[in-house]
Amino acid sequence: MLIALPSENQGPIAYGVRIERKGYYQIDFTVKARQQFMPGQTPAEYNMGKTGFEGQLKTFIFLVSADWEIQRSQDPSFVVEDYDVWADQLAKRVRVSLEN
Repeated sequence: MLIALPSENQGPIAYGVRIERKGYYQIDFTVKARQQFMPGQTPAEYNMGKTGFEGQLKTFIFLVSADWEIQRSQDPSFVVEDYDVWADQLAKRVRVSLEN
């Protein structure tokens, strides 16, 4: 489901996606705006080459985070460690996708 989380210190609201199975786990992937550059400015480490539109370019930095909670269940087939590894691997795959 899509979610909107309360802001920190009256800052912008964080938006995200929640993956949940009640009684087992809840994973929130959230996106928070961190910085907006003036038109034509880019972060120092960013190199996009010449396009002819540099003065119109708008650049933003976002923080993407993955937070999860795993709940113990009385189901004998429920292995907390398996869900923890799964959530960790899912977060890593999202990170690699965003980096590439």
